Amino acid sequence: MTDVRLPHELIDCIIDHLHDDRAALSACCFVCKAWMASSRYHLFKDIVLGHEHCDDILALPPPSMFAVAARRLMLTNKDFLPPGIEHFSSINSFYLLGSTPNADMLTRIPLLFSRITLLELNKVPFDSFAHMVQLVCALPNLETLTHSMCHWNQEIDQPPAELRLPPRLHTLNILSLRLHVFLDWFNALDSLPPLSTVRLSSVGDPHVTSIGTAIKGLGGSLQHLMLDLWDHNHADLLAESIDLDHSVNLRSFTLVNGWPKLLYRLLLTHTRHTQLQHLILTIYEGEHNIPNLDLLDWRELDHLITAPSTAFRLMDFTVRVYARNIVSLVNQEMLETRFVPLAGAAGMVRFVSEKARISKVNNSMRGPLAWRSWGELVSA
Repeated sequence: MTDVRLPHELIDCIIDHLHDDRAALSACCFVCKAWMASSRYHLFKDIVLGHEHCDDILALPPPSMFAVAARRLMLTNKDFLPPGIEHFSSINSFYLLGSTPNADMLTRIPLLFSRITLLELNKVPFDSFAHMVQLVCALPNLETLTHSMCHWNQEIDQPPAELRLPPRLHTLNILSLRLHVFLDWFNALDSLPPLSTVRLSSVGDPHVTSIGTAIKGLGGSLQHLMLDLWDHNHADLLAESIDLDHSVNLRSFTLVNGWPKLLYRLLLTHTRHTQLQHLILTIYEGEHNIPNLDLLDWRELDHLITAPSTAFRLMDFTVRVYARNIVSLVNQEMLETRFVPLAGAAGMVRFVSEKARISKVNNSMRGPLAWRSWGELVSA
């Protein structure tokens, strides 16, 4: 019987399907030498340099298999760039987690990783707000910026007036109690990058005015917007201060922990939002542990979605229901009998358990880098 030899291109295609299965990729490395390079390409695409094995990986003579295969690099709990990290200069994504960067580190990151398109700063304390802005603006190819729970010691030291955000920046993810500080600087820029995706979390009273100005300034470039409120008590103020009329190309809108007033306003201005396809609303528990679904006028909603005069045509409207109690009184039968629209929108509106969704997302975050990243979680 003759041996059947598969073309190497076909082998690569098969291994590509295992890109997120680390156990299978590890097994493929030991099949034969021809399979090793393709398997390692996926197996070592994410590298986390922290306390464990950091020195061992960086001490390998170049070009090490880690440096060659790595495309996403996370540096955790480091106050400086360790020797040997310069061999990872071909990465396209850089994550800084729990580190306190010194001046040398802030200077060298743009020099070593000038080609990165994604930067995530997670729980990073800066000496000043200006230092953080200077780091971001020094990365010319940056496309995605994630800023999660970073803080700075002083805000008096403002960034130089000539600084501009990278021209290719299209996605901005921010989770910060000082969100308004960044947005106030952002709103004062002479020219804004064409941001198409904006996700803002922990939104509270101090941030609302700055958010409204930023959304208005972005105008037609904004296509995907997520607003995650710190507390639903801020929802009325948010609805009064944010005007989505200028976001004429908005395709998806996600409102977390908020009353539907802002969502209604968006639907009522349907003649300006002809591109709108996806709506997501997360409603939390109310009295007796039942989410406040009755705050939606389902008949009016049904009419807004299905009326012939409506300019947009929604593909789906997802309502995420969340009850904090382990034993929730909310079940599918209750949703279908009390809240689901009875006319044309019945097949479009769907309900998702927020607890089950978050659990599913967490289980899908495979690899040591993904489950440490807030940006990966919020964009899932």
